[in-house]
Amino acid sequence: HIYISVPTNVVPHMTPWHFTQFTLMGLGVLVMKAGMVVVEAGQWGSKENEVQMFSQLREHIEFGYGKRTGTWPGYGRLRNPLGDVGHIDHVRVLARKPEET
Repeated sequence: HIYISVPTNVVPHMTPWHFTQFTLMGLGVLVMKAGMVVVEAGQWGSKENEVQMFSQLREHIEFGYGKRTGTWPGYGRLRNPLGDVGHIDHVRVLARKPEET
């Protein structure tokens, strides 16, 4: 099995080497093109997470993330870690090798 979890909505980081992000469909297709079978796929998002992340964007641009406040936006600081319908900030796929016949 392989478990892949990636952000879909995130402030640019590791610039200028931050080239791509994946949607749930894109991640699933990538896994299938690698010859794996998708066992489970899902997504998560939160308006609170987005506000927290992008409100610190100015700090990131000027100083580099966490260099001024020592923090990176994270789930531990959310009041609603279960997320909100309609907000997609993270996608995940659990896949396995195909069964041999």
